[in-house]
Amino acid sequence: MQFKVRKAKNSDFSAVLALAGTEFQKPPFNENWKPKILRDKFRAHFKHCTILVAEQAKSICGFIIFHTEYLFSEKIAVTNEFVVCEKFQGQGIGSNLLKATEKLAKKNKTKIFTLLALPGSEAYKFYTKRKYKKSGWELLAKKI
Repeated sequence: MQFKVRKAKNSDFSAVLALAGTEFQKPPFNENWKPKILRDKFRAHFKHCTILVAEQAKSICGFIIFHTEYLFSEKIAVTNEFVVCEKFQGQGIGSNLLKATEKLAKKNKTKIFTLLALPGSEAYKFYTKRKYKKSGWELLAKKI
């Protein structure tokens, strides 16, 4: 299958939003976003983050969104979202998006690339297969 990875353009917004809305609803996430909130979230991503998309036959079939920040004086990349359309998974799109993102982050002198994954999920297996490992830090949360 032919696809290319490129930086997202503003004209990709609707396609990225639609793909996110569809894929977020599926297991294991089962997220049911209100359209306005999802739209606002992705507007902020398009304004403040770096977004790479995978395009096949002029359709967006995957994307990754990240930003950089500093943690303990190290420049790190933080993944906000990473989605590949279910019907295109297992065809190298996610691997190529991740490689392109790592390359871009490294070019910008980023030392660490971070992401969140649900243990046991296909995404978690995907990341650990690519040498991602627990950082020693844990995400703590409290419902308020």
